[in-house]
Parts: sequence; structure tokens; C-alpha cells
Amino acid sequence: MRNDEYSRMFAVEDTFWWYVALRRFLVRETHKRLGTFGNDRNTQREEPWILDAGCGTGANLNALSCFGRCIGVDISPTALNLARRRGLSNLARGSVLQLPVRPESVDVLLSIDVLYHVWVKDDLAALMEYHRALRPGGWLIVHVAAHEWLRGSHDEVVMTRHRYTLKELVERVESAGFRVHRQTYRNTFVLPLMLIARVLGRGKSKSESDLRPLPRWLNTLLLVVMKVEEFVLSFTNLPIGSSAYVVAQKPLT
Repeated sequence: MRNDEYSRMFAVEDTFWWYVALRRFLVRETHKRLGTFGNDRNTQREEPWILDAGCGTGANLNALSCFGRCIGVDISPTALNLARRRGLSNLARGSVLQLPVRPESVDVLLSIDVLYHVWVKDDLAALMEYHRALRPGGWLIVHVAAHEWLRGSHDEVVMTRHRYTLKELVERVESAGFRVHRQTYRNTFVLPLMLIARVLGRGKSKSESDLRPLPRWLNTLLLVVMKVEEFVLSFTNLPIGSSAYVVAQKPLT
């Protein structure tokens, strides 16, 4: 991702509908996976270790800090400096292809909008590195951009290598040795608006970002729409959307 985009993200991440809705979803999903942590015989720790691999400017780490010890890794010094401005300290510079953590030391690993990046030249190698870092029984949470036909100018700004189908993502995760427990698309209810924006944006510069402050009423409306989607996702999966999401577990043996 370009350095100026990290600065843009940091400026709007606390209020922009996309990030707020994603954090709400991740908090709920992480809570589900950690619900029985205290009864887990495969760990001696009193609190879970949560690794955000590709933590960016740290907003997700802040949201997940209530669950245990959170550690953030990112390859970008700019992103890590911005994360430190949030008061975060458990941060390290590193690549998702070579995480600076011991084998089998992490209880939950999040990879949020990372695998599709041009810097991740081998997504399977990254997933195998996630497998190395997670303890047996540990959880992997992956979120990526979906569908090449949704590619737009913003993908150039954030340096998107590939937009996945859910089937592709599941196949990659399983190939790395994980067992998939959940697979769904997200950002389904706002997909028509995204399609319109993509069509209207075809004449825009390839270097133009989608991240800009919205009118308060529009941002609030989109948050309400995503709240409805979150309710639907609480009891079912969705067949299409602009993001693909997978939860998988490292087998005990």
C-alpha cells in the first residue's frame, strides 16, 4: 500500500463505515472462537495471544485488545508509526512470509485484507507461515477483496495483486493444512452501490483512492445497512459480496 494511503486510512478509520463495520464483525467472530479458551487443554496460558498479521495502522488491534495479548506485525514502517500513535506497543516489523514469532505460539491469527497485496507474491507460502505460527487448535481468520470484475482504481492505490473468489480462498487455506469452519462473502448489501461506483469510476485516474470523508448522513446510512448485514451473517452465510471471509482451524494432530 502506498504511504499516503496509510495516512488517509489513519485519518478516517475510526469513523468510516467500511472499517467500523469490519471491526464489529471481527470482534464478534473472534469472540466466538475464544469462547471456550479457558477450558482449552491445548494451552497453558491464562489469556490468548492474538496476532494481526499485516496490522496496518492498528485499529483492529485496538478493537481486539479486550480478548487477550494482541501483537501486530506489518512490513510498512509508516503503518507501524501510525499504529504507535494509537498507543500500541506490541508491534514488530516483518513480512507475512516470515513472521517474527515462535512456532505454535499464537492462539488466533488475523489476516485482514493482506493476502491479495502485491507484496505477498506467494499467498500459499503466507498461509503456511500462518500455520507455523498457530498452535494446534488455533484459529485463522482471513478477509480479502473478492472478484476480479470488481477491480477499480482503488485497487491500484492499495496495490491489489488479485481479488479472490471464495472458492479460491478456501482452496488456498485448505492447501496450507487448515480445516475451514466458515466461508462467506461480506459487503453484500452494499454491492449494488459498489458496482455503480465502479462503472462511474472507469474514467478516473488509476491512482485515485476511494477513501475520503463522506457526508455524515451517508456514512450513517451505510453503517445501518451493514448492521442489517451483520445480523444476517450471525445466522447464515452470503453467496456473493465484495469481500471473501474464511475462518479455519489448525488441526490438533
